Amino acid sequence: VLLLVVVDVGVVLVLVLLVVVVVEEAVLVVVDLVVLMVLLLIVVVVVLLLVVVDVGVVLVLVLLVVVVAVLLTVVVDVLVVLLLVLVMVAVLLTVVVDVLLVLLLVVVLLTVVVDVLVVLLLVVVVVAVLVSVVVDVVVPVVVLLLVVVPVMVVVMVVVVVVVAVVVVVVDV
Repeated sequence: VLLLVVVDVGVVLVLVLLVVVVVEEAVLVVVDLVVLMVLLLIVVVVVLLLVVVDVGVVLVLVLLVVVVAVLLTVVVDVLVVLLLVLVMVAVLLTVVVDVLLVLLLVVVLLTVVVDVLVVLLLVVVVVAVLVSVVVDVVVPVVVLLLVVVPVMVVVMVVVVVVVAVVVVVVDV
């Protein structure tokens, strides 16, 4: 869990860096679009000016090449932004998976706690049964030793005394 927390902190830092890079690329796209508009304006003005001058054909071709190059940089910048967005989504999905794993671990720990409580309850039941068995065996023995044996002794003493008295009376 601690490793997952450390990894998630790293993931958050990576996400922050990705957001900064995405914002930077978005700014570059806007700058490239502004440069493209300016170049297109220049091309339009130069084309209008060079229609009159024949030498301007070469310059128009050069400016068209520059415009195509700027268009290509805009396309590349847009693709980079899309790729960074996909990377951010993938990182967010790993964070979600980590959170789900932590929740699964909590559920497993809760099942372990419930299992331990059930075992403790079974131990209490077994101890209660053993105590009841001991009470069922010990109480009759104690009653036998404390009540029956003394009563038998008294009865035997009474019988001996009665027999002795009868013998004495018969002899006299």
